[in-house]
Amino acid sequence: MSNINQAPVVRDEYGYWTHPDLPVWDEGTTREQIDAWAKENNGTIVVELMDGDAPEEVSDRYFECDVADCSYWYPHCSKSGNFLLSIHDTEDGPIAMFFVPTPSQAELDVIAELDSKFNELAKAASDLVVASSKLSNASNAEEAEVATEAMAESQARIDAIVKAKEAA
Repeated sequence: MSNINQAPVVRDEYGYWTHPDLPVWDEGTTREQIDAWAKENNGTIVVELMDGDAPEEVSDRYFECDVADCSYWYPHCSKSGNFLLSIHDTEDGPIAMFFVPTPSQAELDVIAELDSKFNELAKAASDLVVASSKLSNASNAEEAEVATEAMAESQARIDAIVKAKEAA
């Protein structure tokens, strides 16, 4: 298995560019063949169409012009770790192809751990806000003491999460 890597993007005067390691594909290349190539390279392909994905004024500018110039279009892929493979013209207008690497199991484990820690931190912060609100609305010393203890416990949980992260 090989992995394609990100390359510097230098678009031509009309805004087109193709990754130097991208295979030469033509109209006869099927989506299945493209997806198989992406899988061999440990990733997936995301396609953005100018017609439909770009702001209307960008798309209108392209389709109302006699020159196939898309240099003012800046396609975007929101998938983590993506990079551009190509901006090229098709019979339906310009498209942008992005490569999205498939995370390794180790990366997935780190993401799961970070997600778990984030959820713990969010819960502790939410509990701190609730306790603070209860303290503000306490009508007697006993309610104030309970709220203060809850705030201290929530803050201790936040501190422990941060300390564990700093130690890692």
